[in-house]
Amino acid sequence: LGRECRHVVDLSYLEEKGEFLEGKGGVLYDHRNCKVYCCLSTRSHASALEKYIQEINKISKKEWRAVTFRAKDKNGDAIYHTDCMMQILNSHVLICADTLEDKDRDNLIDELTSPAKNAVPHKSIVADIQIEEMMHMCCNIINVVNDKGEHVLLMSKRAYKNYTPAHRKLLKENYRLVYSDLETVEDVGGGSARCLLAEYF
Repeated sequence: LGRECRHVVDLSYLEEKGEFLEGKGGVLYDHRNCKVYCCLSTRSHASALEKYIQEINKISKKEWRAVTFRAKDKNGDAIYHTDCMMQILNSHVLICADTLEDKDRDNLIDELTSPAKNAVPHKSIVADIQIEEMMHMCCNIINVVNDKGEHVLLMSKRAYKNYTPAHRKLLKENYRLVYSDLETVEDVGGGSARCLLAEYF
């Protein structure tokens, strides 16, 4: 890996301390505003995230910072991955706000929308993603751009079918939606479309 990449951030030593940061599902990147959003859980520790940000800032031309919060599912259990309950798209941010305590919800929306905290504030926050939508992987999607310059949302068939009509209409009006049957990954692995793809910037 070191031969192909100019910079490698290796935090594997943290495992011995019982500290973890599952980088794919545990963090969401807001590249326009140099922020990392993270839902803290047994798979994403604040201490590991802090070390990660420190390492990123050693090599980045711009300074990054972390925004953390905690979320719970309908049974009161901690949500283990950020991309289970939130997603940052080109023109929208999806949030299952019902998983958040009032203080965390208000802080999260402020972090996303405040002109004082963002070079490019997010103007369209869809905070009413329902718990049932979240459980059907409606936030575990990824925004890509095709060779025609179109913004495309890749998602599972399960996610597509389980958006509320209003949410599906909103996404269709702003993105091209592409979906496929990913039941094996969803039922066995516990992930969905975003878990299968890596962002490259």
